[in-house]
Amino acid sequence: MTLSTRKTVIYDLPFPQNAAILKPEAVKLRFPNRRTTDIGAICYLKRESGLDGFQSDRGRFDGQRVDMDTFSPDRAKLVIDLMDHISDELKLSGKRPETIRDSVARFLAFMFWADTNDFQNVLSSAETAKFAVRAYIRHLRERVMTNSISINGAARQQSTVADFIGRFLGVDDLTRGFSLLRVNPATKEITNPPSENAQARVLRLCEALFDGLGTFVLENKPYPLALIVPTYLSYPEGILWIFPSTTWSISQDVLANGSLKRSLGYNFKEGRLSTLEELLCTKRFSDNRQAAHNAINSAKRQLHKANADKSHTQRKRLGMNALHSFILLFLAQTGMNWAQVITLQWTDDYDVGATHQGFRTIKWRADNKSISFELPVSFMPRFREYLQLRKFLLGDQTSSFLFFTLGLNVNSPPTQYQHSSTGHIYNMLRRIDPEITPVTSREWRAAKSDWLIRNTDISTAALVLQNTEKTVLAHYAAGSEAAQIEEIGGFFNKISEMVIDKVQIAEGGVDRAVGYCSSYGAPNIVNAAAPIQPDCKALEGCFFCEKYRVHADETDTRKLISCRYCLQQTIQFSGSDETQFKLIPIFEKIEEALSEISLRDKDLVIRITKEVQDDGKLDPYWARKLEMLMEIGLAG
Repeated sequence: MTLSTRKTVIYDLPFPQNAAILKPEAVKLRFPNRRTTDIGAICYLKRESGLDGFQSDRGRFDGQRVDMDTFSPDRAKLVIDLMDHISDELKLSGKRPETIRDSVARFLAFMFWADTNDFQNVLSSAETAKFAVRAYIRHLRERVMTNSISINGAARQQSTVADFIGRFLGVDDLTRGFSLLRVNPATKEITNPPSENAQARVLRLCEALFDGLGTFVLENKPYPLALIVPTYLSYPEGILWIFPSTTWSISQDVLANGSLKRSLGYNFKEGRLSTLEELLCTKRFSDNRQAAHNAINSAKRQLHKANADKSHTQRKRLGMNALHSFILLFLAQTGMNWAQVITLQWTDDYDVGATHQGFRTIKWRADNKSISFELPVSFMPRFREYLQLRKFLLGDQTSSFLFFTLGLNVNSPPTQYQHSSTGHIYNMLRRIDPEITPVTSREWRAAKSDWLIRNTDISTAALVLQNTEKTVLAHYAAGSEAAQIEEIGGFFNKISEMVIDKVQIAEGGVDRAVGYCSSYGAPNIVNAAAPIQPDCKALEGCFFCEKYRVHADETDTRKLISCRYCLQQTIQFSGSDETQFKLIPIFEKIEEALSEISLRDKDLVIRITKEVQDDGKLDPYWARKLEMLMEIGLAG
C-alpha cells in the first residue's frame, strides 16, 4: 500500500443554507472552536490512522495520507451526507461544538477500524451497521480484557459511535439485543446547582438591566437614564446613572473612591453634567480651565446627539447589553446549554401552545425542520419584549438566529455568536457588580432541573429540559448546596425515626426482608423528591416509606447487610442504566440505616458485615434470593 499526501479545502461549520460540496474527498471540516477534522480521508478505503496523521511537519491544507487507488465513489456520496448531518447537529441538536467534534473524531477512529477489518460497507444500511458495530463492541471488550483501554473509556467509545451512526442512519435501536459495555453509574459526574444566593444575584441584576435598558431604547427615552438596580449594590437611592459614552456605567466602588478616568464631562453620581468647579478640583483639569470647558461642552453635544437619534450608537450598545442580560435569563428559564442557545435559529412566524400546566411551548420551523422550546408562563411577557428589542436592534437587517451580535461597534451586520461561553456577559455585569459570581449554562441547567424535580416530577423535568429521564437523574439531580444544608436536620431526624431500639415494638406491624413495617398496606412516601415510590409489594419501596422501621438488633442488621451484599453481586448484571441508577439510592438508604445502628452498637455492624461478606452467613431470605439469582445468571 502506497500512501500519498493530499491537499484539502477547509469548510466552516455549520454550513450556510444550500451549500454545495463538489469534492468531498478533499474536505476538512472546521468547527466553531476552530479545530478541524479531516473527514474527506474516509473517501479512501485505505489510509493512515487518525493518530498517525498528527504530524508537526504537516501543512495547514495537507490531509491524512491515503492510498489514492482505493477512492470509493459510493463512500464519497455518503461523506457528503455525513457532512450535512454534522452541520445539522451543530445547528439543531443543542450539543456543544466540542461534544459534536468529539463524536465525529470517535466515529472516524471507528471507521479506520472498520475499513481495516473488512467492514467497508458499514454505512450502507442499518443491517450492515449493526453487524459492524456488534463486532466493534467485541473488539473493545477484548481491549478491556487485555488492559489496553479502561472499561469506562471503552463504554464511552461504544456508546458515542453507536449513537452517532444511529442518528445518521435514522435507526433508534441500533444496539438492541447487544451485550453492551457499561460504565459504573457511581462514577458519573453530577453537576451541582449553584447556590440560591449566586442565582438570585445574577438574575436580579439581569432583570434590572433587561427591563430598564430594554424599555429605554424601545420607548426612546432621554438620557441620562436613571436605572433602578438591586439594593444590595448600594447605589445612592438605588439608582445607576447611565450616559451616552463608552463608559456607560460606573460601579459603586469607582464612584466611592473617585477613580473614574474617562467621561469626566458627566457626573455619574448625581446624574447630570459636571460643573466647571467640579472639574477644576480634579488633578487632570486643576491647571487647565479651557480643557475643563471643552470636556463639559463635548459631553453636552454627545447628550444632545444621543437624545435626537433613536438609533444612536450608544442606544444600540445599551440595547445589546439588554440582549446579553436576556440571554442569561433565557438560560436560567429554559435550562438549554450554551451551544444550543447561540445556534438557535428563529423566524417571526411562530406559535405558542399550552402543552402542560405552567409552561408554554414556542414552536416554529427553520431549515424545513420543526424547532421548539418550553418557557414558564410567567416568563412569556419578557420573551415577547425581547422579540421587540430584537426587531429594534436589527432595524432593516435580518438574522436567522434568535440571538446575534452586531460587532464591537454595534454597527456591523448581524452575525452568529462566536463566544465559547458566557464570560463576555459576566464581564459586562462586573462593570456594575464586581463581586458577581458567574453561573455557567450547565449550572443553570442543573438549577432548572433541581427546581423542576422539586416542584413537578422527573418526567416533566426531562420534557422541559429536552432530555431523557436517565440523563436528568444522572447529571442534574444533585440539589443545591443551600437546600441540602436546609434539609439536613430533617434528614437525620427521619433516619433516627427509621431506626428503633431492639426492644421497641411497632403495634400492628409486620416483619419484612429489609426490616419492619409499622403499617403494612398503607405506604406513605418520605418526601416528594424520593426516587422510588413506596409499594408494599416491592421491597425497594420500603426504604422510601415513612412506615419503614429497622430494629437496631442482630436480625434486622443482618437483613440490611445481606440485602446490600446481594445488590453488590447483581448490579453488574442489571440490564440497563435506569436499573443501575435505581439501585444507587437503595445503597445509600442502607448505608444511612447502618450508620445509625453503628451509633448504638458499632461492634454489631462490624461483626455481621464480616460474617455476611467473608463467611456467607446471609439472612435466610437473602440467601435464597442470591442462590436463585446465581442459578439464572444474574449474580456473580
